[in-house]
Amino acid sequence: MGTYIMNNHFPAYVLYGPGTVARIEWDREKKRVLIITDRGLLKTGNIKRVHKVFPHADVYGEIVGEPTSEMVDAAVEYGRRGRYDLVIGIGGGSALDTAKIVAALLKGKESVTAVFGKDRLQPRQTRLGLIPTTAGTGSEASINSIIKDSTDGIKKSVISREMIPDWVVLDAELTMSLPAPITASTGMDALCHCIESALSLNANDFSVIYSYHGMKLLSKNIEQAVAEGTNLEARGAMLLGSFLGGLAITRAGTTAVHALSYPLGKRNIPHGVANGMLLPWILDYNLPACQDKMMELVPYLDSKKPLAAAEDIVALTMELVKTLPVPKTLAEVGIGEECLSELAAEAMEQKRLLVNNPRSMDQEAVETIYRKLLF
Repeated sequence: MGTYIMNNHFPAYVLYGPGTVARIEWDREKKRVLIITDRGLLKTGNIKRVHKVFPHADVYGEIVGEPTSEMVDAAVEYGRRGRYDLVIGIGGGSALDTAKIVAALLKGKESVTAVFGKDRLQPRQTRLGLIPTTAGTGSEASINSIIKDSTDGIKKSVISREMIPDWVVLDAELTMSLPAPITASTGMDALCHCIESALSLNANDFSVIYSYHGMKLLSKNIEQAVAEGTNLEARGAMLLGSFLGGLAITRAGTTAVHALSYPLGKRNIPHGVANGMLLPWILDYNLPACQDKMMELVPYLDSKKPLAAAEDIVALTMELVKTLPVPKTLAEVGIGEECLSELAAEAMEQKRLLVNNPRSMDQEAVETIYRKLLF
């Protein structure tokens, strides 16, 4: 029996189910409300749904792609000028990560680069609500915000319990218009969270509760959510699975999949796409170190064939990636062999993630994995 801490990093309230945005009860008395979202979502009706609940809210919709420190600092400055007492993030991980930092820094003077790292935030004085419209990052449940540093292009984390929102709404109706490729890539990100956290050296009896159930929901529903975007049941399962994945990585962390994906993100490869490419090959690499632990995943992975050995799990993830409308190789995203050494060197800098991996990795091993992704 291991010894570990069961932390209480959990939103105070979680509202789950279709149409639940209209049933938000918290903070409705607030008069100075800021909604943070991305430009793409401004064109949908999702913002109007939130506006019906908070009719006096201002909207900041300048988040584009994966957030940079410059982008986040601009959002923070906008928030400071408005002196808001409630920040609501609605959108994918980029909008949610930005909203978390805006709420945390709104009453202070720091830039986001000053708080990169762990536990560098002062106690948050602004209320925070999060409404995900993708089933992927699990940002609404995690203590992390991932931001690309504008000075060097490297993704860095703000890690603090101040990132945990006061409330979360998981309304699958808001995900119905998500295109199939984005549903697939964000869904793979969420599945990676669950699998990585289950195999992490920091996993424990408490964290795997979230990992396993999230894995079961995502594995069973990802293909249907991609193929039938209006399937509300599948969409809801994906949203809940993503949330559980966020809870899992807050407690156990991610591993080499995320470590190797960050250098790809620096080259503008979407995060979920990079994770999906890497997952089967990282599992294959980790096999010698965690076969028994991998076999514990079998009851939670949806498979048409019996999973009799850990190698079957690797094959299952490879087959899943093949069926989804996402890039499968580095060549498809414009990365060639000449980049591999540099990618490997950058991945080795992600020590906080590699230390969680069940099998140690050196730069040669990392480069070998990237090489397998070439074609």
